[in-house]
Amino acid sequence: MRNVGGRKKNMKNVKLGTALFAATVLVSTNAFAGNWVQTGNTWEYHDNGRRTANTWVKASDGHSWFWINDAGKMSVNECFIHNGQWYFTKADGIMSDRVRASVTTMQFCIKELVSL
Repeated sequence: MRNVGGRKKNMKNVKLGTALFAATVLVSTNAFAGNWVQTGNTWEYHDNGRRTANTWVKASDGHSWFWINDAGKMSVNECFIHNGQWYFTKADGIMSDRVRASVTTMQFCIKELVSL
């Protein structure tokens, strides 16, 4: 009887070890997919271990966007032109979805910057 119980215990250890190994692989793979890094009071987005710049990063909610500027920092309370289109990022860094057309966005940006 002891031998049978020992086999069950060994099997549980093998399953636990396998699960831990799989979790470790998933976590280490995710680390290189893309992650946010805080530098002082700003944020950077790193992809495959390298800082990104002049790019959009989709938020974890699946529909919001962050802009990473040419200095590699997340844009905050900032108006900018990208590919001929005006954009505004809010205090949390998320692109404002209240503006669409270039002229409207430019006017919106002026109002937002004046109110800061």
